[in-house]
Amino acid sequence: MKTIAVLLICLGSLVAPAFARPHHKDSAAYTAAVKASTAKAMAMFPDYDVAGTPIHQAIQDEIQRQKEINPTYFKNPEWPEQIARACAAVLGIEPARPMQASK
Repeated sequence: MKTIAVLLICLGSLVAPAFARPHHKDSAAYTAAVKASTAKAMAMFPDYDVAGTPIHQAIQDEIQRQKEINPTYFKNPEWPEQIARACAAVLGIEPARPMQASK
């Protein structure tokens, strides 16, 4: 049941790319922005990259799902934060520090 809930909540994050800042996926600016977003996600959710934790597994599952059904999702360089927030919300995991809006 949690897996279904995770998928449903993560689906809500599909609308975010429509508001993405324009970056070319192969540009240095895009790469830097993704790295910054990943760092923010890891600060909010320390288990983001800890294999075997529920949030890590949910994030990996959602990344794979987005690659298969909506590859354009990754045009928004803030996708790491968006996926982490959505998956954490479904799992009932609070951020380690208050979330700040991305600029």
